[in-house]
Amino acid sequence: LRFHAKEQDPRSGRTYRWTRDASYLSLLNLTPSSSQLVLSMANGNRPAAAGTARVTVSIGDVVLGTADVDGDIREHAFGIPPGIAARGAASEDPTRVKIAVSTWVPRTAIGAPDDRELGVMLWRAEVR
Repeated sequence: LRFHAKEQDPRSGRTYRWTRDASYLSLLNLTPSSSQLVLSMANGNRPAAAGTARVTVSIGDVVLGTADVDGDIREHAFGIPPGIAARGAASEDPTRVKIAVSTWVPRTAIGAPDDRELGVMLWRAEVR
């Protein structure tokens, strides 16, 4: 929820989506043993003037952690507290994860024709 449309990296052929200032994932089928949410992200060569791409990941009012995302695609692991995993496993509803990050606008920052507010590029989300 609240991601930009899917795009494809011309070099690797892999697809990704840009986050916005706040984007959301719905986790299905959490188990009581689910202990990590791993997000594969990159900052999309964010210009220095846009500041660091600091991502904060939370479930409800519980912050799972923060990560500074750089230009390379990397896995960032966020611990899922046992109580949240147990509640998610017991619920019929998906568990909502919030991904918050400061945004930048390519048109303003580098003069590109893109006027979207961009956070980070998300390739993959995995619960372990």
